[in-house]
Amino acid sequence: MRVFIDARMLGHTGIGRYVQNMIGNIDRLAPGEDIQPTVFLNSGNEIYLGRLEHTVLLRSLSRTRLYGLKEQAILTYYLSALKPDLAHFPNFNVALRKKTPFVVTIHDLSCLRSSGACQSIPARFYAAYMIGFACRHSRLIITDSEYSKQDIMHTIHVPESKIRVIYPAVDAKYQPVRDPYLRLAKYNLPGKYILYVGNHEKRKNIPALIAAFSQSQAAQEYKLVITGQQDLRRKEIYRTIEALQMGEKIVFTGYFPEEDLPALYTQAGLLAFPSTDEGFGLSVLEALACGTPVVCSNAAAVPEVAGAAAVLINPADLAGFIQAIDNVLSNQDLRQQLREKGFQRASQFSWEAAAKEHLKVYQEALTPKNR
Repeated sequence: MRVFIDARMLGHTGIGRYVQNMIGNIDRLAPGEDIQPTVFLNSGNEIYLGRLEHTVLLRSLSRTRLYGLKEQAILTYYLSALKPDLAHFPNFNVALRKKTPFVVTIHDLSCLRSSGACQSIPARFYAAYMIGFACRHSRLIITDSEYSKQDIMHTIHVPESKIRVIYPAVDAKYQPVRDPYLRLAKYNLPGKYILYVGNHEKRKNIPALIAAFSQSQAAQEYKLVITGQQDLRRKEIYRTIEALQMGEKIVFTGYFPEEDLPALYTQAGLLAFPSTDEGFGLSVLEALACGTPVVCSNAAAVPEVAGAAAVLINPADLAGFIQAIDNVLSNQDLRQQLREKGFQRASQFSWEAAAKEHLKVYQEALTPKNR
């Protein structure tokens, strides 16, 4: 089975890490499976992949940007030339060429529902069209959670029989770091902090986090560290900071290098993740793997990730959010319980198991019933 995998999102957070780990583990499994993977990537992105012994790397001669006419021309060219048995697109920007059978990963539908998830109104229309096309013409759809499966079924009207849930995992480097402050010294971070990791879209509910942090008694000695690129379109974040006079208590790191994220989690008093719409919630799983106590929302797919290993809150309940932060920061027994449960929960997610499930989907997609 010759499989073409579009890996041009290597280097992106979220989907990029999904692609990286999926490819690495499929390569390790390839000798025992009937599969020859060909990975299509932009030149220079191979630095995100480890040593691959059984995978062909196909580097685009010119950088093939995402979401445009150029990617359609180049994808069509390579698919026509290679004639793979199957293509896998890890995001909704699939090739419009119908002659090549394909599976697609739809991580979530936030770009259809969340204000500002797309860069512009035309981008939102493009996303809506491409998601619809991908769902209609793919052999099978992979998604990250039962929540996203139900969302795809009811929003795009896809039959349940066409969707496969495969949970992502975290890289082995996500574990407690000894002396994390030594790794973090170059970033000039506060000694005690509450952490948020993710982008700044409206659905991430960062203003609610800032409000809860400002009113938490146990957090008075802490600062709030927020990773992710700042976005001036998210005016509600900066208005909240100004209204609550929290400017000196909040640290924006911008993009934070992934190699030091385990140290950032390890040093944190807790991870706060109050998202209202999430297809998975990778930051939650990363924090659990690092032994960091987690306070997260009970919305969307987040409870599927956290299980009983985190303190779940209603993201619309400010008083409950404040109380959860206070309890976790002030109760050492609770912190130790969450730490132990976090390790156990994180161990239940495996990239090797996820890769095996992907290979099953590839095989199933080529069976006569899915043609």
